Amino acid sequence: MDRRSRESLTPTGVPAVVQWVIRIAEILARGDQPQIAIIDQDGASEPGGQGVRKCLNLLDAHSSPSATSIRNPDQTRYVLLDRKVDRLPCVRFIPLPARACPGQGPPLPSGGMLLWINGPFGGGKTATAYELNRRLPGSVVCDPEHVGFGMRRMLPAVLRSNFQDLPAWRHSVVELLRLTLAAYDGPVIVPMTLVNSGYFQEIVGNLRDDGFAVHHFALLAEPATVRRRLGRRSLGLELRRGSWAVGHLTEHLQRLGAPEFAEHIHTDQQTVAQVADAIASSAGLAITPSTDGPLRASLRRYATTIRHIRFD
Repeated sequence: MDRRSRESLTPTGVPAVVQWVIRIAEILARGDQPQIAIIDQDGASEPGGQGVRKCLNLLDAHSSPSATSIRNPDQTRYVLLDRKVDRLPCVRFIPLPARACPGQGPPLPSGGMLLWINGPFGGGKTATAYELNRRLPGSVVCDPEHVGFGMRRMLPAVLRSNFQDLPAWRHSVVELLRLTLAAYDGPVIVPMTLVNSGYFQEIVGNLRDDGFAVHHFALLAEPATVRRRLGRRSLGLELRRGSWAVGHLTEHLQRLGAPEFAEHIHTDQQTVAQVADAIASSAGLAITPSTDGPLRASLRRYATTIRHIRFD
């Protein structure tokens, strides 16, 4: 990729973000210490942009070949470096933590707690995650699907399949959550269906091995309950079309019922607010009381569903 095409990618564009996520994971796995360099536009303000060009030339020898330079709308340049370098003129550095392969080396100091909310499609993961987010001060929702669907969009249509089968996705999720847990003090909420025991160990297991506080919850319900919820959220379309979620429902419930996916929360007779209360209590977190009546709770649940409809 030449510099012109690289600079056309902005931090908010999915291709640039996903390329950086993958590249940072590769650098960390190699045992090097990546850095992000920010070119100081004031210090590089020579006529005709010569200062910026000089800075880019200085950084080229140290930068990642797969996703070197991206540019914000305000013309700020960001450069991903393969390794730590000494100070350069007109450049500020943001170091990223050095890290060997997952599960090796000393853990980063943990500032936050991870709440992984697992369950079948239609099991209430997203509604519960945002109920917790609303009622746990300082919490944040980190959805691994954003990385997965970004990777899918990068791939040719003939190569698109279940993004969880991509090693790059699993590796990227681990590293992004490590960075978040090390730097963020509040609860980190992850709503994500994960039923493959190998993938579960690769992501959740490695985070636990690193010393982070990880609480995993599998939301379970009778198949009829989940089908009713799927039908309600899609106006019956998912049931009539025989969707992938319905076709794999029994298998997913059986897998998630295994001891390795504890803690199990059976949600058939519980509201979203009650499930959030149970999760917070188990994790030892103080949650603000829910004051929603049935109507408001229902409207809030539908609003959350609508905001998170995906067309990928």
